[in-house]
Amino acid sequence: MRNIDRHDAYVGHIGGDDFIFMTAPRDIEAACTEVIRNFDVIVPNFYDEEDRTRGYIESVDRQDKARTFPLMTCSIAVVDTTNLAQPHLADISARAAQVKKLVKSLEGSQFLLDRRK
Repeated sequence: MRNIDRHDAYVGHIGGDDFIFMTAPRDIEAACTEVIRNFDVIVPNFYDEEDRTRGYIESVDRQDKARTFPLMTCSIAVVDTTNLAQPHLADISARAAQVKKLVKSLEGSQFLLDRRK
């Protein structure tokens, strides 16, 4: 987000691996593209060569059961509030959750823009 020269952009941590960023609608596609590009360049460095080649890691889940986990990707759910007649935080949050569920089902790092009215 630092590469977007906007004084009105906001970045926050929601919790866990969830973050929020807000910016002007005209900047959103460039911002998402930049975040994903940087994420996909940096993240492979957190894995050793064998895991990168294989495309997953082997570990245990919360129930202590051996599993395979895919390499990390970045999923961005975008809600364009300019399309909403009277945007309410609860409505924006619900839309973001719907879009997040859908974008997380896609392969690789992706962003999905919700333009519903």
